[in-house]
Amino acid sequence: MVDPHKPIFDDSKPRGRLIWLPVLIAIVALTTTGCITYHALANTDVRSAQPALLSLAATWAVGAPIWFFVEYYFLYRHAAAPDSWELFKHGQQVAIPVWAGIAAALYGVGSSDLAKKDSGPQVTCTLEIAAPPATGITSTALQLRCK
Repeated sequence: MVDPHKPIFDDSKPRGRLIWLPVLIAIVALTTTGCITYHALANTDVRSAQPALLSLAATWAVGAPIWFFVEYYFLYRHAAAPDSWELFKHGQQVAIPVWAGIAAALYGVGSSDLAKKDSGPQVTCTLEIAAPPATGITSTALQLRCK
C-alpha cells in the first residue's frame, strides 16, 4: 500500500525543491480563470462573453495536458523520490477529471445563451392581408405592423 504522505519529489535534487511550482501554477490558473469568467459575464460593455469563455475552455482543454507532460518529463523524471511512481500517477489521475470538468463547464457556459449579450429590443413585424368585403372591388389592403 502506498503512503499518501510520502513525498513525490526528492528535495535533495535541484528540481525536487520546485514542489511549490505546481501548486503556484494551479492557484494562478484557477484564479485567472475565475476572474476572466466573472469579468466576461458581468461586463455589459462587451459585445459577448462567448469569445473569452470559449478561449478559456480551449486553453484548459489543451493547457492542462501540456502541463501534465511538462510536470512528468521536466520535474518528476529529474527529481522523483524513490518508489513514488504510483503516488505521482494517482495524483495525475485525480487531477484529470478536475481539468476536464473545468474545460467542459467553460465550454458549456460559453456556448449557452448566458454568454450571449442581448441584442436589444426585438422588433416583431406582421403582415396582414385583408380582402375587402364582397363588394365587387378587386383591390386588396396590405398592412404592416411592427412592435
